[in-house]
Amino acid sequence: MALPNEPIEIHKGSVNLRYNNEVIATTSGIVFKWLPQPCVQIKGTTDNAHIMQKAIGANSKLEVLQENSVVGEVMITNLTTSIPSDFSSFSSKILSQIVFGNKNQSVDLIRFEVSNLRNFNGRLALCNDDYEITIDKNQNSENLRKKLKDEGGYILLYSGKIVSQKNTSITFEECENLCDCLSHFFFFLNGRRCSPLFRRGFSGETEVWADYTPYFTDPYQYDVSTWPQAFGTDGLNEIWVKFHQLWQDESERDVLKTALHWYVEANSNAGFVEGSLTMIQNALELLFSWIMVEKLHYINDGDSEKIPASSKIGIILAYCKIKPEIPPTLIELTKLSKSIKDVNTGPEAITYIRNKIVHPKRKNREQFRKITN
Repeated sequence: MALPNEPIEIHKGSVNLRYNNEVIATTSGIVFKWLPQPCVQIKGTTDNAHIMQKAIGANSKLEVLQENSVVGEVMITNLTTSIPSDFSSFSSKILSQIVFGNKNQSVDLIRFEVSNLRNFNGRLALCNDDYEITIDKNQNSENLRKKLKDEGGYILLYSGKIVSQKNTSITFEECENLCDCLSHFFFFLNGRRCSPLFRRGFSGETEVWADYTPYFTDPYQYDVSTWPQAFGTDGLNEIWVKFHQLWQDESERDVLKTALHWYVEANSNAGFVEGSLTMIQNALELLFSWIMVEKLHYINDGDSEKIPASSKIGIILAYCKIKPEIPPTLIELTKLSKSIKDVNTGPEAITYIRNKIVHPKRKNREQFRKITN
């Protein structure tokens, strides 16, 4: 991939679709497209347009076949028929996971690509007792990153591989769970969504299966300031080991997913500053409940409900050894804290502004207008 948003050809030739047990032979290309959002498209021609018309009329999906096995499902997005013949051109979008090959066979090695991950110096190695994951920059990655910043969208910047540390093969289901965990760890590092894409399982030198599903990846908009030191990888493996351990518990996995969802949405400016404040407070209150109430039992459930949100956030900051003071570089927020009684710290300022947003009675709207002005 030499340019941002360059389509990637997956297959060209004959593709069979099926609707209500009727097979539609097509001559098609299967392409991974990036814009307006990542998706897999099938575009081509067929002599069986009447079957496609039935599916369109029923607003139904068609199955994508590989040697009579279903590898995905598509929805027809455009159909142009030559009258009176049944010869037609069509385009469709795959709406499901799309995997070619034999998912039932375990593999020795998994390779994948990563788009839009922040810049790290050298190899990113993530190893625990179960798996060894190595992620390396693609050739010319610095030039590719410059092009990405100029044009936006997507470009493949890293290639990775996964092997078992126990000298055992890896099932497709294992790969799905591990890559979901790795995706969320990338969210954590990146401050934006990015996932292992173009996953391919190998037995020796033979490719057993290839997963072309467009897993969650956010388009490049701007560099997000996130928590790892710029470019460095020191300490990240130790964090990965703990992250992967937490992921094995369904309840803890749910907390990680939810907190990271709010985190990346806030970084995406999805609701502008007002929405980001609300999302981040949601995430911090979730972490307070998870860590202080559920894991450490410092506070019981009943008492935690009586604690103001600003105090919950302050407690989490103290636990993480982060001072609650408003940084002096935040000039306007410092002015706000000096002008309002009982707003002296960062958590108090954040919750004060958030409350004016989510409780929009007239008095709060007027006070919020003064803040935004």
